[in-house]
Amino acid sequence: MSKELRAGYRAPSGCGYATVLPDMDFETYSEAGYVFDEEKNKWVSIVKQPPHGIGAVGAPAYAEHSSTEVLSMAYDLKDGIGKRLWLPCMPDPEDLIAHVLRGGLLEAHNSAFEYYIWNLVCVPTFGWPHLEYTQLRCSMAKARAFSLPGKLGQVAKILNASALKIEDGKRLL
Repeated sequence: MSKELRAGYRAPSGCGYATVLPDMDFETYSEAGYVFDEEKNKWVSIVKQPPHGIGAVGAPAYAEHSSTEVLSMAYDLKDGIGKRLWLPCMPDPEDLIAHVLRGGLLEAHNSAFEYYIWNLVCVPTFGWPHLEYTQLRCSMAKARAFSLPGKLGQVAKILNASALKIEDGKRLL
């Protein structure tokens, strides 16, 4: 692994620099923002107009909902090992937990969501340690600071990223 891809590397960027940070991303399931309509025999949004689901209730209420569960978590500590995928049926991601316990920083796109899922789902369900909000850096906030869109897929397209967001991801989940 080149030094440019390792955690802590500072790359020149604009008038300053960007620091490579370990990152993480949860994929979840929740019925938050929906109710079951017996007549129609299907789940319907609690609001008539978008946003639905998490957008209708917000990240804290979504994470606190009794149906919310982690489907998977991808993370990369930028330590030369590469990307890892954790599933709830697997042992705890001890390397990531050790990083958090050391006070290490993590980056995520819309990091508030990861904060709430980690602390409101993973801490009580899996016994993980509390993640401090000061340990998180938000790539969405960074994008917006540079007048880029907030949506990750749009940012990737504008920046001609080599890895683009999977367009069909929401349907697949």
